[in-house]
Amino acid sequence: MAEIKAKGGAFTVTGRSGNGDEVWKLIRAAEGIKNTDAPIFRAMLGHPDFTTPKNGEKRTGSSCAEPHAVAQLLAKSVSFKNMKLEMATDQNGSKMAECHFCAQWIHPDGKIDADFMVEKYVTSPGVLPDWCYF
Repeated sequence: MAEIKAKGGAFTVTGRSGNGDEVWKLIRAAEGIKNTDAPIFRAMLGHPDFTTPKNGEKRTGSSCAEPHAVAQLLAKSVSFKNMKLEMATDQNGSKMAECHFCAQWIHPDGKIDADFMVEKYVTSPGVLPDWCYF
């Protein structure tokens, strides 16, 4: 199981892989408190690019430690611009490279690429695509 530390505002959280169901619950909680970044994150993670396993893997984009950490911060009212993720580690504490899902939306410095999410997954400002409504 991979783990990642993420900081945002006064909060530090630990994201763990394999928590896809909790990621969706946290995103919904963040939407409930009107965190405007939460629907954008849901739009990206709900897209077939992220819901279809790749390279023979069984997991999807929401199963990674990184989305789990980000969703926790979103549920604490932290915006993308105030988040920073550390490199994920395995159960032995060894650093792990980002997977193909996460490498798309996390900058090498650990910052979130919100522009990528909006440009690729939000059809027009404030309007989420059809696949987001579930």
